[in-house]
Amino acid sequence: MNWKIRYAAQCIKGAVRRNNQDNLLLGSFYLPEQNSAMDHCRSGSADTKDGFVLAVFDGIGGAPHGEAAAYIAAKSMSEGIKPLYFPGEKKMAEQVAGTLLSVNESALRYRDQRKITDYGSTVAGVWFDKRAAASFNIGDSRVYVYRDGQMELVSRDHTVARGVLAQYIGMDEREGILEPDISVMDLQHGMQFLICSDGLTSCMTDAEIQGFFEKEIGGEELINSMMRLVIRRGSPDNATIIWCEAV
Repeated sequence: MNWKIRYAAQCIKGAVRRNNQDNLLLGSFYLPEQNSAMDHCRSGSADTKDGFVLAVFDGIGGAPHGEAAAYIAAKSMSEGIKPLYFPGEKKMAEQVAGTLLSVNESALRYRDQRKITDYGSTVAGVWFDKRAAASFNIGDSRVYVYRDGQMELVSRDHTVARGVLAQYIGMDEREGILEPDISVMDLQHGMQFLICSDGLTSCMTDAEIQGFFEKEIGGEELINSMMRLVIRRGSPDNATIIWCEAV
């Protein structure tokens, strides 16, 4: 069975940052390396039969080249989307992990070619394929799932003391082994996901995020309502949110 995925997404600079180091992937759409975020919410739908990915990327901590890391990660992941044919939960997780490792290699080549230092990005997203979804993350961007009236955080923050990232796109072997967190689950009608950078979670609690799901609004209305709250609370960082639902 193939599913249709309805989605809505928005990316803002916030009230403090002068530039945008977040990026996002909506199938084949992503922002250019130098951008001023998005001036409106973007929505659409896609079929899962050929593989479809929604993801958020957050350039590390205001570093000088964070936007470059987020951009090349989004671009290289868009080029790696393909049908996975769901050969089994373990195999699907291995294929998603392999794609993320390829994204990391692309980021390292980009860094080395331009002699960039102080460079990296988080990634969090969901890869949809026929009847299954694989959530994945590296860093502290997050994936939440809402089903049967309950919200669950299905990603795991890769942080050490004071919020320093222990895992990120742009790591090489001197810094450790890249180990993405991946969770494969069967899709259900009405299952919803929220993918976000820490620009959202630094301004809202998990209980507040669940409250938005419980309002049963979804789409652009949910995204715009969340962003208004983030802005009212001072939005110290860039913020990116993707909402989607299986129908």
